[in-house]
Amino acid sequence: MGKQIMILVLLLNMVFISMAQIENENGVITLYDGQAYPGHVFYYGSKSDMVILYDSTEKKIEFFPGQIDYINLESGRKFVSRHYLDIQDSTWFILQSLIESDNISLYMLNNEENKNYFFVQKNDVLYKLENNETIITVDQKKYKKNDNKYIGVLHILMEDRPEFKKQINQTKYSYKGLSKLIIEYNNGNISYFWDPKIKTGNNWIAIAQYSHYGTYYGQATVSASFGTGFGLQQYFKDYGGSWFKYALFYSEYYLDTEDMVFYNLALTYGFDFVKTRTFLMYGSFHILDIGYVEISYTNTASEDNKFTLAPRFSPGIGFEYRPISRFSVYTEINNLMQFKYIPNSFSFGLKYDFGKNAW
Repeated sequence: MGKQIMILVLLLNMVFISMAQIENENGVITLYDGQAYPGHVFYYGSKSDMVILYDSTEKKIEFFPGQIDYINLESGRKFVSRHYLDIQDSTWFILQSLIESDNISLYMLNNEENKNYFFVQKNDVLYKLENNETIITVDQKKYKKNDNKYIGVLHILMEDRPEFKKQINQTKYSYKGLSKLIIEYNNGNISYFWDPKIKTGNNWIAIAQYSHYGTYYGQATVSASFGTGFGLQQYFKDYGGSWFKYALFYSEYYLDTEDMVFYNLALTYGFDFVKTRTFLMYGSFHILDIGYVEISYTNTASEDNKFTLAPRFSPGIGFEYRPISRFSVYTEINNLMQFKYIPNSFSFGLKYDFGKNAW
């Protein structure tokens, strides 16, 4: 049981470390020297210092953040390169623009833990807005509390507008709270505003799959059990590369005392946690099967045919390779909770990405 729990915890953690700031989006990178490079843009935040672009010939070009002036994406999002200097460090950040103005601009950084950090810029100086979690002790009991450092920074930067003191104290550390304050401070005079309601869109991917089954609800199969299926994968670009897969399967299971033929619709949830231009590694959870099953009991020579809804909640891990645009091959290790049967539970298949935002 310990191994199974460790596997489940590992897969759940991967949901929160897999987010990229820019993941294969069409856009244009403009450098400080004025050169512009159109193509597909990748940027993984603190996972890598480099911004990667693939041009129309699939040539890979890498840029240091300090080379880049700004990145405009077709989705409407904009990223800028900014130099941050404090007592301990000096670094370049690629930040998402939320509000741009001649007075105060607001930016956001999404790190590898999928946490948002905010920055403001005034008079060409970048300031970090911090709201760190601290532990305080009261009557020998420990409590978590945020230090609200960002409030003090905003008071300093907006000291020329004393009428904002009360509003600053009431501003929450969130996109909604900070953007409202910055817009009002700028009196609406802004040159860029990001609307989070505008979505990048979803991709639809056609799949064909073969699966080999080592178990059925924890019971080991006694001879070659398999399934073949086809369906669609709905890829949510706006939610960190998560997706649902809907597939129709024909499956045969051979157990100790029964043989089964299963015609079903399988629902699987998945999430990407390693992604390059040609390689993808992902986690998945087979949620449930809905379908019709024909059961032959080998010990009694009887049969039972019925419709069934079978919850699964079975974790897996997959690897995908894309040798050419839109087409890919993949393999999966399934039923990770059934640890000793892992070598016998696997799948492989083909995919064709026909969505607008094809990877």
